[in-house]
Amino acid sequence: RFVNMLGLLLSLSLSSLALYWDIKSFKIPNKCIICGLLMGLLKIFLDGEAVISLSGMIVGFFMMLMLYLVRAVGAGDVKLVAVLGLLLGTESIISIVILSLLFGAFVGIAECRIFKSCVLKNKGHRFHYSIGIFLSVVVNGIMIIFV
Repeated sequence: RFVNMLGLLLSLSLSSLALYWDIKSFKIPNKCIICGLLMGLLKIFLDGEAVISLSGMIVGFFMMLMLYLVRAVGAGDVKLVAVLGLLLGTESIISIVILSLLFGAFVGIAECRIFKSCVLKNKGHRFHYSIGIFLSVVVNGIMIIFV
């Protein structure tokens, strides 16, 4: 139980840090991702469940890679979700990706309407998908704690 809460706290910390950087610069820096990888290794060391963590990382990566290939998300979002999968495992990362699609759609629509600058020259659609990821991590945490 302690390790599950540790993974949840680490994922909330990482996703909020990524959210800060994404809003500030439209990028999630690799130093943030590396920090998350180190947290994931710490969690694996504490709980010894490397298979669950690594499968969560792989599943998260490939689910987000599909979105990256159609230019729906950036590379930082893909790496962030992969590291969140390392911290939370397969079951949680599937929920997070599905929820982030819903939250991300609402965030994208809201940002387009508020800032009226969704389409940038040669950049395609840009919005802060990390908001959707962060909100989905929060909702997943609430489900872990109360369900």
